[in-house]
Amino acid sequence: MRRFDFHCISDEFVSGRLREFDPGLAAGRLVTATSGNGASLCAIRDGVSIDTTMDFTALDGLMMGTRCGVLDPGAIRYLQQQQAMTPEVAQILLYEESGLLGISGASIDIRVLLASPDPAGKQAVKPSPSASPAKPAR
Repeated sequence: MRRFDFHCISDEFVSGRLREFDPGLAAGRLVTATSGNGASLCAIRDGVSIDTTMDFTALDGLMMGTRCGVLDPGAIRYLQQQQAMTPEVAQILLYEESGLLGISGASIDIRVLLASPDPAGKQAVKPSPSASPAKPAR
């Protein structure tokens, strides 16, 4: 098994195009962000992906339109044991019914959720406290 390298062709494309426009900047350290129904961050050094928020599958990393993002592995066991979900049903939940759709219960489209008067829609796009910048150590 191995981790993803570039999440998607767009990270590699951005890195390549940057080399054409600003080779000095491209030779340094970059972080690309892919958003939408597939969302990730990719750390790039000298045009090579060195880390990404994705891991073995697209479930890991950032929350997406229908995918949950980072998940404690124990949650899968909980779904199967406590909620009596089969592996197939748990897979459908995690890949197709989670993320923005799961939290909002309405949509995977951020524009729709931002315009929604529904509190669940607002909650789906609200930054989490863990996304706030870290406080400096004293």
